[in-house]
Amino acid sequence: MRYFSMILLSVFMVLTGVPVGFADPLSEHHSFTSRDRLFDTFHQSLSLDRDPPLTDEQIAEYKKAFEDYVHHSSLSDDQVFALNRALNNALSSGLNIDFINSYNWDLLLKVITEDYNSRQINFLTKALESETKFLAIYDKTGNDFFLTKAAIEKEKFLSRIDHFAGTGAQEAQNLARQAARSALKDLAREARSQAKTLARQEARMNAQNAAKASSKQIAAEIRREAKQQNAPQAGGNRGKNR
Repeated sequence: MRYFSMILLSVFMVLTGVPVGFADPLSEHHSFTSRDRLFDTFHQSLSLDRDPPLTDEQIAEYKKAFEDYVHHSSLSDDQVFALNRALNNALSSGLNIDFINSYNWDLLLKVITEDYNSRQINFLTKALESETKFLAIYDKTGNDFFLTKAAIEKEKFLSRIDHFAGTGAQEAQNLARQAARSALKDLAREARSQAKTLARQEARMNAQNAAKASSKQIAAEIRREAKQQNAPQAGGNRGKNR
């Protein structure tokens, strides 16, 4: 009745030109942009049957971990939206993903530590969803085929995550590799330039040394020729004196 009254009031205000000044807190809480919604999604895994069951201390620790995750400063609004939208498919299908499984939780942490984009988040959640689906079938049938299928499907989707890295750590690694390659090219270019400079300098030095050696040789030749020209011709002089 309360929601019906709110709808009538909203229609009346729109028709009369009065701006609608209220928002349903429940719809805001359950929107894909809501961090509270993401917390509730994580929290549902605490109600899964376990042997042994979780202690009150463990539940408190997991709640604190969920709270820290959804309000982490590095978890962007876009990532919250992508997580809520993707995980909504699993929840609407009746699948309860085990988020306190250590392996699954480590995968979720990569959304923050490796700055996953929406496509990477989509493959991550598909991996968790497919594993949960086939594990549920295994629990009902006891057929080991579905246990193996759960692991295979999970890894299949996880293997696709790195192929769609557009931001985050993968992009940073790509940029680092590009920078390293660029630096190596610059070093190689500089080395070639220095080699050419040294070669030119060596060539000039060799030319100068050759010129110096030639000039010394030429000077020696000139001096030798001069001595020969200035030397007295002994036989000619004696004949004239006679």
